[in-house]
Amino acid sequence: MTVKEDRDIFEQKLQVEAKASKEQIPDKEAAWEAERKKAKPDLNVKFIYAYVLTMSNSERHKSMGMRLLNELIAARFNVEECLYAVAVCLYSQTEWRECREVVDRLLRLNPDHRYGNELHLFVKDAQAKQDLAIGVGVGVGVIGATAAILLGAMLGSGRRGR
Repeated sequence: MTVKEDRDIFEQKLQVEAKASKEQIPDKEAAWEAERKKAKPDLNVKFIYAYVLTMSNSERHKSMGMRLLNELIAARFNVEECLYAVAVCLYSQTEWRECREVVDRLLRLNPDHRYGNELHLFVKDAQAKQDLAIGVGVGVGVIGATAAILLGAMLGSGRRGR
């Protein structure tokens, strides 16, 4: 398979997870709320809740999930998977530069992280696609502006000749 085909499959999985997260959020939130009241809360419950939040289509949920994941990273809990979840969330928000920075950080910790390496390829592919679209847009804009200037010059010189 090509990188584009793999990326398309990955994006379809993200859409499926977004639908599933909508149903899971209330239960995971209740579990975390109960857990956080304990003297020593299980951070895995927090991780699961944060992960489900980042898979949501809601920007508010994504933001809250990333905040929780960053708290877990600061506490040095499951750092690789937290970084991966943050990167996936950024990818789903088309925040390519930030996503790539987080993936690079993950791959510095574990160069063999399979999903991190895949996401790195997907982000590079998405960035290249975006850069191409921007380049085409700029090119079309330059051509349009040049044509308008030439047309204006031709019309202006035609009026002077009369």
